[in-house]
Amino acid sequence: FPRLPPAPIRWPRGGGSWPNACASAACKGLVTPAVLAEAYRLPEASGRPAAQDAGNSMAVAEFQDQFWTADDLNAFGSSCHRDVKVDKNVGEKEPEPGIEAELDIEYIKGVAPEINLTVVFNEEYDLLGWVNEISSMANAPLVHSVSYGNDEAQQSSAEFMHVCNTAFMKAGVRGLSLLFASGDQG
Repeated sequence: FPRLPPAPIRWPRGGGSWPNACASAACKGLVTPAVLAEAYRLPEASGRPAAQDAGNSMAVAEFQDQFWTADDLNAFGSSCHRDVKVDKNVGEKEPEPGIEAELDIEYIKGVAPEINLTVVFNEEYDLLGWVNEISSMANAPLVHSVSYGNDEAQQSSAEFMHVCNTAFMKAGVRGLSLLFASGDQG
């Protein structure tokens, strides 16, 4: 088959009419942390550890070579006027930036900058292994965001789905909130 030349990168153009709070003009019309903060009436970061004192904690799950670099997080934080940092890594690997991981971290810290963030990394995409790992942590973060998702048709068996759902319920009984993406198809 003949090879087609790669398509040029088309950077997103925002269609929103909200103001651009970022330092980059390229963010005009895009959904930024400031847009989310305004839409959901999130309080301004106070610089106080009150959110941490209240026992709040959060985590993102990353799989399949998706990780982050401090340089990328610092660039985003500087442009969007947010303190974006990872407080703890579980399953740390050599930092190779991945769009999925960095987007997860940038936006969760963009809307909750005062809450400590843990990144839970697994090389394989294994939700059962992940939920068992977080459930076995002595001081597991209370809120977990997973931007990866499967539907029932993608699972190996009904028994496997039952085992996963049981593990998710056990995490919930322990007081952990698990938030999953709806998938790339919406």
